Amino acid sequence: MNHPESRAERAVLPLLLAFLLVLRLVASVAPGEYAWGVDLARFVAPWVAWPLLVLLAAAVMFALAGRWPRSVAVPAWRGHTRGWILLAVVLTLLVSLPDRVRFVGDFVLRLGIHDEDWFRTLFPQALPLDALVNNVLPGRLGSSTGVEPLAVMRVLGLAEAALLVILAVRFGRLVTTHTPTAFAVAVVLVFGGYTTLFTGYSKATPQLVLATLAATTLGVELVTTGRAVWPFALAVSLGVALHRGGLPLMAVWAVAAALAWRRPGVQRSRLWPLAIPLVVLAVLAPTLIHLIRTFDMNVNFVPAEVRQQGGAIAAGFAPLRLMDAANALLLHAPLAPLAVFAWVRARRDTAALFLSASMLAFAPVLLFVYLPLGPYRDYDSLGPAGVTVAVASAWVLARALEGAPRRREWAVGAAVTVLVPFLLLLVSLTDLDRGFARAFSLVDGPPKRHATHRASVLDWVGLRALNEDRYALASEAYRRLCQETPLPRAFKLWGAAALIADSPREARGAFETLVERTPEDPVGWYGLWMSAAALGDSATATRASERALRWGADSREMRNVVEFFESYPRLYGVLRRILEPETVPPPKAGAPNP
Repeated sequence: MNHPESRAERAVLPLLLAFLLVLRLVASVAPGEYAWGVDLARFVAPWVAWPLLVLLAAAVMFALAGRWPRSVAVPAWRGHTRGWILLAVVLTLLVSLPDRVRFVGDFVLRLGIHDEDWFRTLFPQALPLDALVNNVLPGRLGSSTGVEPLAVMRVLGLAEAALLVILAVRFGRLVTTHTPTAFAVAVVLVFGGYTTLFTGYSKATPQLVLATLAATTLGVELVTTGRAVWPFALAVSLGVALHRGGLPLMAVWAVAAALAWRRPGVQRSRLWPLAIPLVVLAVLAPTLIHLIRTFDMNVNFVPAEVRQQGGAIAAGFAPLRLMDAANALLLHAPLAPLAVFAWVRARRDTAALFLSASMLAFAPVLLFVYLPLGPYRDYDSLGPAGVTVAVASAWVLARALEGAPRRREWAVGAAVTVLVPFLLLLVSLTDLDRGFARAFSLVDGPPKRHATHRASVLDWVGLRALNEDRYALASEAYRRLCQETPLPRAFKLWGAAALIADSPREARGAFETLVERTPEDPVGWYGLWMSAAALGDSATATRASERALRWGADSREMRNVVEFFESYPRLYGVLRRILEPETVPPPKAGAPNP
């Protein structure tokens, strides 16, 4: 269907493609992290990044000045198989390029927690469905089949990605009857940055992304055709049950229900499944209220960092927060600026009104929810907001291409404008060395980040380096972390990493500072004895040894020391090297006596 009123969209689309191309090319060479959502080419191997950027430039130039050969027609059979082709491409990419960097959110932390009780202790804010899907089932299936829980989560991620493709293809068929346009719409939805989360991330946010995409696309179908009542209701219900971040879906539900109820010719008796999300919300309301009051208020809504900026409103509209919101949207929805036209058409088009309401429902998450790890790490939490913008931009794209004189050329340009950033992000998540480089770039700036956000990145570097047995890098990360936030845990890990990296002088400095700050920390005294003994500093070693010997072998303090050594068993090798010159047999793993 041709939309004569879409002249503005058709006029803006080629200009927007050119602008986004220039933006990505500039961000790929500019220093600093002002454009962290579009500068991923800086942290991808040049032999991969630059061919992709050349492909992007060629596609945009083709969209602006090229011409689709009239002799080349799309075979009729390809229209029926485009969904299968898209599914095969997506699954192949996700299988071939799993996330090895694990920079996003709680990936590293959740990956190492298999015990169900320990999971509930560390993540009391996790809803029951989140714990079931992302901890209990992977752990039990993994133990019963002899595979790692991460492998189970990767299979689950592939299944979720397959559902995403199905929803995207369905939406493409809904908004246009033109095969190339429908395929471009599906590509825009499938290759959002949020799809990179389906690579084994054991948190509810990937599932919430899927639920949000389902609710938004099926919501458009509901308010325009009256179909999809059941799947829409189930998508909203699952989103609310998975995570507190799904609560904005209730606003999406309310708008869809109202529009569906008022739709001409509707059989209202068939809308009763729309009550299911209300039932789910009522059941979970006590738990949600408790979590919001006891956890979110001090962590995500008004923590000290927000109060220091003058409150939630001032922090939400601070220039850096607005810049981060724009980066997150472009990361998840590369054609995000097109979504503005949904707002423009909201008064005259039911689908546009619904999409505008969906974006508005998640706007508070984008602006006012404080992200403790920083938006560039907690970008999974912003995925649902990005999904609503991606769906709106895909809907606007369909309108712009309908009746356009160069719609095939523009469809190719738009599809590649989304595909290339997705590939850059996906490839960047496979290269740990460049992941470390990106992390330090974010810490160093510009712009200068809050100390809490810098600390979260340095802590990630330290943990990943320890996981990879790169102790010198871990020592450097924790040394810098101690300068940002002098926490006892950071000093312990700094000292331990330095000891294993054969830098006892640095380790001694870390442990000396630790025992000065927390004189009753047994790990600090044992670490100080080990580092001083390795340096031949007998006076400090004797002082530390005398203090450590105050604790008996069965004391709580000694158990803390043993647990720390068990977490980093290479410390036993350091201990043996220290004791060998004295011809004293090394202690057993359960009793590291000085």
